[in-house]
Amino acid sequence: MKIKGVIDHSIFFIMTLKAIRVFMFGLLSIILPNFLLYSGFSSLDAGLIITASIISSSMMNILTGLFARGKNAYNLMMIFSIFIVISGMSLFSFNRYLVIFGSIIGMISATGTETGPFGSLEQALIPKFVKGEYTTFYYSIYNIIGYLFSVLGNYSVYFTGNLSAFRFYFIIYSLSGLFFIIIYTMIKNNLYYDADGKLNRTVNEETKRIALYTGILFSIDSFAGGFIIQSILALWLKHFFDVDMNLQGIILGTGGLITVISLYITPGIAKRFGLLNTMVFSHILSNIFLISITFLNSLYSVILLLYLRQAFSQMDVPTRQSFFMKIIDKNDRTYFSSFTNMPRGFAQAGSPWIAGLLISMNLLAAPFIISGSLKIVYDLTIFSIFKNYRNIK
Repeated sequence: MKIKGVIDHSIFFIMTLKAIRVFMFGLLSIILPNFLLYSGFSSLDAGLIITASIISSSMMNILTGLFARGKNAYNLMMIFSIFIVISGMSLFSFNRYLVIFGSIIGMISATGTETGPFGSLEQALIPKFVKGEYTTFYYSIYNIIGYLFSVLGNYSVYFTGNLSAFRFYFIIYSLSGLFFIIIYTMIKNNLYYDADGKLNRTVNEETKRIALYTGILFSIDSFAGGFIIQSILALWLKHFFDVDMNLQGIILGTGGLITVISLYITPGIAKRFGLLNTMVFSHILSNIFLISITFLNSLYSVILLLYLRQAFSQMDVPTRQSFFMKIIDKNDRTYFSSFTNMPRGFAQAGSPWIAGLLISMNLLAAPFIISGSLKIVYDLTIFSIFKNYRNIK
């Protein structure tokens, strides 16, 4: 069956694996901290374990950047899938030390979205599987799947209420790793080489230069984003408006669905205004809405602005991915993706504890102002550096 814009049907296997993975991440991002508390860990212990998990995922991104060229791309996918199997079984054991081990190696996202090495590997493969003019469209589909199934994973937490449910989900996570191994093995012939089929281990110097300063800028963006990750927003809603957990889930889950809709329309906007313009100016608008929240005292007004922010805040994701995959040498795409994704996890790990401290000091506006301001600086800097490429669509 011929699908519009598709060169290789391996793209659909990649999309399926993405859906399963982020569903589990959305589920476990909420279950894991509660499970750690249930298992006798303190809140500080749980925070440190989750931070270690974020750092571990970033280290795996480093390995991806160093070794995921040519045949090693498939090998790393297999290794990381095995880590998921081991992680699920370690958590299932309920042994204190194995729980720590499983939490750290399992690439379980603290935000419910994907920040680990699978995304870096798969993003570099998408241009190989589709025609050039459809790249942004399939990046949008890839990200829509990510947000939609993450939201479904969040909602699934409502079915978790006891010890047996925890163990059931850990087994499912372990089995998902086995499924990844099977699928990657089925399509391994398409995962061996870079886009031109050559086993080339020399990274272009221009790619290294672009990767260096974009990596720094992406880190600033991620550090700023850490002030307003889902758990911090939930904490803020509790402190400011005394919103209970169930309503928090509805508010934040609906925001996720709005993000899915915005990602669906992003390719059309990017086609009209260009990738760079869409990436930068939609992000600036979303951060103006974010900062504006601090001037409101009504829960309904705050929710409205949160939803307006969500309508624009992730439009930069598929456009950024498509933009850089177009200007980076095709043999260096995996290197660029992993090199620039790697520091994001480290950077994001540095700000949630600051946001929690600010909220505990009743400086409730500070996380939004700091985050929005830093992100606008990031947007303007990206635009100034790459403005000569603003007509790429």
